[in-house]
Amino acid sequence: MKKYTQEEYNKFEMDDVNNIRFCPTGDYSNIKLFDRCEFGDGCKFGEHSIFGFGCTFGSGCEFGGYSNFAQWCEFDENCTFERNCNFSLGGSFGNGGSFGVSCEFASNHNFGSNCDFENRRVKNGSYIAVEGIGIKRKIYFFADENKELFVRCDVFFGTSDEWLGDIKNSEFDSKFISNYTLALELAKIELLD
Repeated sequence: MKKYTQEEYNKFEMDDVNNIRFCPTGDYSNIKLFDRCEFGDGCKFGEHSIFGFGCTFGSGCEFGGYSNFAQWCEFDENCTFERNCNFSLGGSFGNGGSFGVSCEFASNHNFGSNCDFENRRVKNGSYIAVEGIGIKRKIYFFADENKELFVRCDVFFGTSDEWLGDIKNSEFDSKFISNYTLALELAKIELLD
């Protein structure tokens, strides 16, 4: 696979109407900042990459950890994302996507079937995020293909029963415990019913 330099990337053809750069299949791991781009299948990107508004990616692309994606990016099937990737509003993911540990999603994302989360610990899953309760900024609840419920809350990842046990045995006051318990009940309704 060809490894592109920043200079080569800067010379790729641009759509004069929509101002989109057309990028062929290749290894872009030496480039960190991308504006509005359309990438081919099987592209590879390094850690800490930053992608602008409305980028599109072909199937089988691989993304390094700590990558950031602006609003309305679209990903074809079987793309993989390493840990701590951050997705802004409104992304669209094809079938078979795989998301590493601690990836964060803003609202209005669409996921195809057979997506995996948390380094494939949640297979063929779906999720809901709850914000603004307790002391954590966002809590993710995942349901896998067997309808088992998992929780990502800050550094914690485990089953909902493990998380509930940790919360109840913590030093949180009763209001936090009650709010976290209600968030879990909401997740059960949204993901398991």
